[in-house]
Amino acid sequence: MTDVIVNSEPQTIVQVDDDNPDIVYVITQGPQGASGAAFSFERHTISSSQTLNNPAAPTWLFYFCTGNIIPQLPTAIGNGNIYTIKNIGNGVPVVTPFGTQKIEESNTAPLNTHNEAITIFSDGADWRQIC
Repeated sequence: MTDVIVNSEPQTIVQVDDDNPDIVYVITQGPQGASGAAFSFERHTISSSQTLNNPAAPTWLFYFCTGNIIPQLPTAIGNGNIYTIKNIGNGVPVVTPFGTQKIEESNTAPLNTHNEAITIFSDGADWRQIC
């Protein structure tokens, strides 16, 4: 891991995984070393239909999609991650939830135009759109 200290009080440390630079961890510590929040980020470019990652630790996952593909969300139940999915190609990626779960009461979320994106999180049963 490569550490970069962003500020000293409260201390914020950004760690870049040396083996996979697409994975970044952000850790904060309050006064006298009190524990703070830890959150990681992952970036993926996908060009085929697949189920998206569901890391156990809270993670903000960024998926850049090319082509007419189906990025499928993992289950919303017990999922503490945030997903941003963006269309960077000429096709129409169609984001689909797991099983009978919904994205804002819809069965799918098509990203119809180049650079269109959706950011979503779990409410414990279904998926909610942030933006």
